[in-house]
Amino acid sequence: MAQNEVRVFWNLQIFWARRWQAFFNASLNTLRELYNRTEGFHIIQTIHGCDLREDNIIQGFYQDSYDGRDFLTFDKETMTWVAADIGAQITKRRWDAEVRDNQQWKRYLEEDCISWLRSSLGYGKETLQRKGKAGGQAPPRRSLQVTSPFPSPISKKEQGGRVQFS
Repeated sequence: MAQNEVRVFWNLQIFWARRWQAFFNASLNTLRELYNRTEGFHIIQTIHGCDLREDNIIQGFYQDSYDGRDFLTFDKETMTWVAADIGAQITKRRWDAEVRDNQQWKRYLEEDCISWLRSSLGYGKETLQRKGKAGGQAPPRRSLQVTSPFPSPISKKEQGGRVQFS
C-alpha cells in the first residue's frame, strides 16, 4: 500500500475504535448484569470484513460475540442488528436507533471495505499470482508397521534424521 493509504486506513480504524468504545463499555456493563456475570473477565469479539467473489458479488459481514457466543450480527440490507438471544435485545435496540452509524456500516461493508480489498489485492497481485514449480516431487513417505505376538509397546523416536526404537 502507498504510505498515504496506509495512514488513511489506520486513521479510519482508530476513529471507529474510539467511536464504538462507549457502546462496547455500555454493552459490557449491561451484559454482565443480564447474564449474571458480574465478576471476572469478559470478552466482546468483533469480526467484520468483505468478500469479493469471482462473479463480482460483494458480501460484507459484521458480527459480535460475547464470551465466545454469538451476540449481534449486522443486517446490511435492513441496516438493523439481529440479536442472537434475549440478552442481546437491549444492545440491539440501542444500536438500531443509531441510524447514521448503521448507514456508515452499510457503506463500509459495501464500498469502503471492497475498495480497500481491491487496493490490497492490487498491491499483492504479483505474489498472489505466482506459481510454484511444475512437476515437483513429494518427499518420500516413511512408514513403519510392527506386528508382534508380544504385548510390550514399541515406540519410535525420530530426531535429526535418525530413527530410534525402544
